Amino acid sequence: MLAAVVVLAPVSARADDAATEPAPTPEVVAQERADCKTQLSLAENAIEHDAKYARNWTDAWYVTGTSLIALSLTTAFQQHDYRRTEGIVFGAMGTLLMIQVPTATSSARALRGIRTAGLEDPCLALASARFVLETNADDAVQHQNAVAYVVPVLLNVVAGAILAVATNHWDFANNGAEGLSTLVGIAAGELQVATYPRSSLRVSGTSLQMSF
Repeated sequence: MLAAVVVLAPVSARADDAATEPAPTPEVVAQERADCKTQLSLAENAIEHDAKYARNWTDAWYVTGTSLIALSLTTAFQQHDYRRTEGIVFGAMGTLLMIQVPTATSSARALRGIRTAGLEDPCLALASARFVLETNADDAVQHQNAVAYVVPVLLNVVAGAILAVATNHWDFANNGAEGLSTLVGIAAGELQVATYPRSSLRVSGTSLQMSF
């Protein structure tokens, strides 16, 4: 019984407050819709921009990863010693550049629904747009933190060290070029993290702030 009173009391209080508050005038409602339309236009443009960038970013890393894999495997099948193993390993590591799928790649589909809803209720559509922007921003934070920058270094260094121990050979830039391949892998991984798609509009409280 006590729990029911605790839950229902605030609801009853809000109902009483709502009953005493005057209904918004048509002018106020029109101004709110106009404000929502203005912010919605900014949000839609940002979402469209983010979706295009995310698709281009993904395509670029598919091409990069595929090129590194092809180069490594070509080298592997041209050799008949320890360098074949190294080529296969570095080729397999190239696939790591192709597994990232930013959430912003699905924003184009969400944007179509937001624009349709905006014709009927721009304020409701703005709430959906804010959710998309916040989701993209959270995804970027998860992929651009300190750990994300450290992982490519550790992966490539550990792989290079394991290869050196397994093949009993380490050559920085001649013959197998293990060290050079490690540096290329580190550079590609760091570049991927640095360019990861992030929201071009920052949501702060009830406002939208441009950050192109």
